[in-house]
Amino acid sequence: MIATAETGSGKTMCFAVASIAAVDVNSGPGPQVLIMAHNRTLLDQLCDEMDKLIAAIKALRPGSPPITWSYVDNKDSTKQFNADAHVILSTAGQLANKVKRDLNVRGVKLVVADEVDDILCSSAPAMRDILEGCAKVARKAPQVLFFSATIGDDENDPDDRRLRQQLVQCVGPQHVLCKAKRKDVAGMTHLITVCPDGRSKMKMLAYFLKDTILLGSAIVFCKNKRSNQKDPVSVTSLMDMDNGIRERRGLQPLAPSESTLDGVQEFHAGAEVTRDDRIRMMSRFRQNKARILVATDAVAKGIDVPNVTMVVQMELVKAKTEREGFSWIDNQKKALDQFRHRSGRTARALQKGINIVLCTPDEENKAMEYMRILDIPETNRRVLRIDASGQLPEDINTFLGDAQV
Repeated sequence: MIATAETGSGKTMCFAVASIAAVDVNSGPGPQVLIMAHNRTLLDQLCDEMDKLIAAIKALRPGSPPITWSYVDNKDSTKQFNADAHVILSTAGQLANKVKRDLNVRGVKLVVADEVDDILCSSAPAMRDILEGCAKVARKAPQVLFFSATIGDDENDPDDRRLRQQLVQCVGPQHVLCKAKRKDVAGMTHLITVCPDGRSKMKMLAYFLKDTILLGSAIVFCKNKRSNQKDPVSVTSLMDMDNGIRERRGLQPLAPSESTLDGVQEFHAGAEVTRDDRIRMMSRFRQNKARILVATDAVAKGIDVPNVTMVVQMELVKAKTEREGFSWIDNQKKALDQFRHRSGRTARALQKGINIVLCTPDEENKAMEYMRILDIPETNRRVLRIDASGQLPEDINTFLGDAQV
């Protein structure tokens, strides 16, 4: 089955429940369900959700044989992988290595892939190795469940056609496609904020994230980890707007007249970042010890944090072919998908939220084109133009408040 639906619509719970339901605790040791995530950040969240769900089931059925789970992380030397667990979670590449080497998949009944389009984009050979490895030795061909918010169906788009071909190669021509119509998330409001330069963006960010404006928590997305001569906006420069962080780094505090942030947590990923590091960074945000998460696009897909009432995009997502575009985004369709993934960290599970996009004057038309393509109604969008005076409309605070609750 291939399933696609909007961000925050409950896809994770759907396949988590299906995974638990597939487990037969009386059939002996060995994995029965394999779940793949497209990166380690999403894998961490899936592990957390699986742990909570299994703990809840255990509380409802005391004394029953427990459902067990384990995850594959070659960089986590402190974790003992349990090859006999009922449910195995992993990224595709690491799981493929396990299947090819020594993981017994004879009892696998269900294979799940979350954000399958990204997995196939980066790890299609690994996906095939996993499915073929299971098909060769499993007692019965396992069911396959593929999920994503962005599986395109444009026959004129070569990327969409390629993805469709890859999906059919994986699941076979006989499959069920469950597809919700693409539409804007009902509770989401979009504010296109046109700023003359990067410094103005940082000033507006400080305004939007004031305690009197931000009613829940916020995720701030930055394209760059570090600033450069062309663009002063980066994860590092935004972290330096928090005087608490400046103090810990031995920097002079910013004056009250300068744009500052309070309660900031950075999230970064990479080969050098361990699972404990990732969990520590996300835990501070999840537990409201930090109200603002500043991150690159490592958390743009699949991550679900309660009470995120605001997303701020420090730049408009654009293809690499455009000026100041994103080097890893090939075309406008992929840019739109990334825009939707970023904004989809708020207004989840029927809640309200606001997506604020800080763009330059020459990007305003492109931002409004995105609004039209995504069919976002005029009632759910607004343009705010910042001039040299910095004067804001009288009703802006009310607008921002209404968009969050």
